[in-house]
Amino acid sequence: LFLHQEGNDNRLSTVQKLTVKKNPGSGQFSNIKDAIDSIADASASKPYQVNIGPGIYEEDTITVPSYVHVRGERGATIVEASNPNDDIFLLNSNSSVAQLAVQGATGPGASAFKRIGGSTEASIDLIEFGDNTNLVFVDSTAGAPTVIVNTCRIKTGVEFVDGFKISGSGNGTLIVNNLTGFIFGTGINPTSLFDASGSTNKLIILASNTRIEAPGTLQNGILAKDGVQIFISAMNLIGPTKGLSVPNTGDGPILDISGLSIADPITYSVEILNPNTTGFLNGAWSLDKVNIEENPLESLI
Repeated sequence: LFLHQEGNDNRLSTVQKLTVKKNPGSGQFSNIKDAIDSIADASASKPYQVNIGPGIYEEDTITVPSYVHVRGERGATIVEASNPNDDIFLLNSNSSVAQLAVQGATGPGASAFKRIGGSTEASIDLIEFGDNTNLVFVDSTAGAPTVIVNTCRIKTGVEFVDGFKISGSGNGTLIVNNLTGFIFGTGINPTSLFDASGSTNKLIILASNTRIEAPGTLQNGILAKDGVQIFISAMNLIGPTKGLSVPNTGDGPILDISGLSIADPITYSVEILNPNTTGFLNGAWSLDKVNIEENPLESLI
């Protein structure tokens, strides 16, 4: 059930369970933050699971401690920022959130999920993303955090600025597996679906089938800069202004990309302006919409 039980035999773990409901009974909670803030002794040998019932929960920023795992009811639990300028969930090592919808962190720089520093993994599973400025933001400045995003969906017509973002001077890793979504509508102009920077950071995209509708509403499918490492094994983009964009800023990114399909871009399928970009790039896109100032890559198909 849980990602890590470091230094302990999982068979010895006793899972503590808390319940959050709209109409709580004895020993239950009416909001998520109060339930999680009541936890003072979570550990590898004493993990907690916070189960959230159906309904819309307006919440202040929720800090999820290590060894605490939040579970909603898929399709029925919605968590909304009470203040649009606040993040919704702050993740720590060995924490997770699953099976709920998140929305309302729409103020400048606000995120549905944020991870700052730390080490080891946190996971986000089976989440439906509504309107948020950033969907997931990993800031590696204070450590070597890893965030794994599994089987999540961007709701139709959602407004955001940066979908999945990683930056900072540490050794961060953002892994996105099996992301789906439809991004279209009037007035929706996300800057990037993926925004990755930092020479010691990694963005890994696996089995992603994100379909972009209404050409031009998404400025960049993947924005890679400042020496970041990008690994993609499977991804489909339809209709971005630019599919893969590498501006000439900072160190050249290191690319390990295969199985990337980009259809119907407005300006470029691939634009690489940093001459120090290295690595491997392979996939399916229109070669008449490729702009590479210099081609240091091992393969461009």
